[in-house]
Amino acid sequence: MASPKTPADVVRFPHAFPNLKNAIKHDDVVRIIAVGSSSTAGRGDILPYPYSLERALREKFKPCMIDVVKRGVGGEDAPEELDRLRKAAGEKPAMIIWQVGTNAIFHEENYAGGQVVAAIEQGLDAICKASIDVLVMDLQYAPALLRPERRKQTLEMVQRIDEIVAARPGRDLQLFRRFALMRHWHEIDGISFDWMTDPTDGERLHQSEWSTRMVSQALCNALAESAS
Repeated sequence: MASPKTPADVVRFPHAFPNLKNAIKHDDVVRIIAVGSSSTAGRGDILPYPYSLERALREKFKPCMIDVVKRGVGGEDAPEELDRLRKAAGEKPAMIIWQVGTNAIFHEENYAGGQVVAAIEQGLDAICKASIDVLVMDLQYAPALLRPERRKQTLEMVQRIDEIVAARPGRDLQLFRRFALMRHWHEIDGISFDWMTDPTDGERLHQSEWSTRMVSQALCNALAESAS
């Protein structure tokens, strides 16, 4: 399948990430740490997005060596990820990407009301004090999150993540709207969920290799545009 359209108004970052931009310009090795759940850790034979993002960034910024280190654990969400997030900040990478919010909906029975939102706020307040660029990646647009019993909570979580990031304005904290990007592919470009989700996943939650690669490329292009 050809590459889908990537609407600039959905993925463009309003500001350059200052630490990443400086590291790409001056450092021999640029380190990005990816914290999250199965999108970050990987599942089965589907390579997670950090691998695809690393390859795309290395190609885009030759000869700079960019390492995207994955710190993901499947099934977890913000409350369990706080410790990994703080440790990642302590390593002083150029950027931390925090992929968050999905399991708050998919495994809602594991979380008390408002627990995940509070943990996202707590985590961002902690790591934004460091001299590190922080990129928040929201939920995937997938059938498991759009079932009638989950759709309202899913849309609310997407909105809350947007509001949390917007309430902490700064060039070093921005949002990558994965949910809106994948929604555009499905609703506007007509790409089916059969193509966008992992064919081995009976729950229809996890992304396919194709959509993971396309999301990674869209993120790479947006980062490259902001860095230039």
